[in-house]
Amino acid sequence: MKSRIKHLLFVLLTLSLLLSITVAAAAGPGPSSARGGVPDFTIPQATPLDITEGFDDVTTLPGAGWFTQNNSSPIGTTGWFQGNDTVFTAHTGATTSYIGANFNNTTGANTISNWLLTPVINLNDGDEVSFWTRTVTGSIYPDRLEVRMSTNGSSTNVGTLPTDVGDFTTLLLSINPNLASGGYPTVWTEYPIVISGVPAATNGRLAFRYFVTNGGPTGANSNYIGIDTFTFTDVIVGAPEIAIGKTPDTQNVPFGGDATFTIAITNTGNVTLTNVTVVDALVPACDSTVGDMAAGASTSYTCTDVGVSASYTNTAVVTSLYNGQTGPAATDNAVVTVDPPTSVSLSAFGGESRTFSLATMAFVALTVIGLMGVLYRRFNLK
Repeated sequence: MKSRIKHLLFVLLTLSLLLSITVAAAAGPGPSSARGGVPDFTIPQATPLDITEGFDDVTTLPGAGWFTQNNSSPIGTTGWFQGNDTVFTAHTGATTSYIGANFNNTTGANTISNWLLTPVINLNDGDEVSFWTRTVTGSIYPDRLEVRMSTNGSSTNVGTLPTDVGDFTTLLLSINPNLASGGYPTVWTEYPIVISGVPAATNGRLAFRYFVTNGGPTGANSNYIGIDTFTFTDVIVGAPEIAIGKTPDTQNVPFGGDATFTIAITNTGNVTLTNVTVVDALVPACDSTVGDMAAGASTSYTCTDVGVSASYTNTAVVTSLYNGQTGPAATDNAVVTVDPPTSVSLSAFGGESRTFSLATMAFVALTVIGLMGVLYRRFNLK
């Protein structure tokens, strides 16, 4: 009896295993899979580049300022997704540490237009961009990738239709522009770009656009692409700095006199600063809006605190903007010491002004007190 039971359990286990294999085979490729080609399990090539974004975890991209929008029509079951190492492994890092897009960005046989925008960056002529990309080994379905640029600040306007480009009108690169079979690299390949057409530093974004006409599951084009090891290098390394001096550092002022200061401001960095502003909380007369200051520029002015009646230490603060963002600030202190009053003016009582020294006032006060004492004793003592 025990032998029969063991035999029955073995048969059931075998049937269960065969059924699982059959179901897995029938399920077919997942939504982030490729349409065909040969899986690539070669060891990724190392890179000496200073990586800005390695796409280790694409769920963190929105929090880092990246933006995605799928303008495919109609929209399919995928957008941009974490790399699938059963299709091919990443260029560097963990096997899935790249970002992918595929034919399921749309349905049927339609146009794919899937956007991936970088965070806002400062763009200058000569800035360097580099990334690595590839498609499936042996793929017969052509893929295409565009790199576009917008100089409209933080704009994410890519339109809404598959053919729209919104603010990203500048085409920097098109990989396999004619959708030729075999025109997209099937091994990790680096694409360097040098930014041009930006005569003055400005904020903007770069965009990857997976753009394939007649794409989708039943289209003649589109398979699966990956992007990895994205690097942006600003050739003009901005070092915004500013300095302020308030002189004299210390000064003595007679009671009721005026304290005069000289404020000197210097842009000690290598970039232009805007909205340079000085605020002096205790001496509003020293407040100033300087405006723009080119790298190395200096300016100075004088200001006066009228009618000082008490000693104080105040701070002049200079602030600035750099590329529209909060820039460097600096402070400097000045000490004002008020000498004790040596005279008192009685002009407030009306008539002509009469000024008496403190010694004279003390003598008069003592004399009056003495006379009052004599009169008190004369008329009140018995």
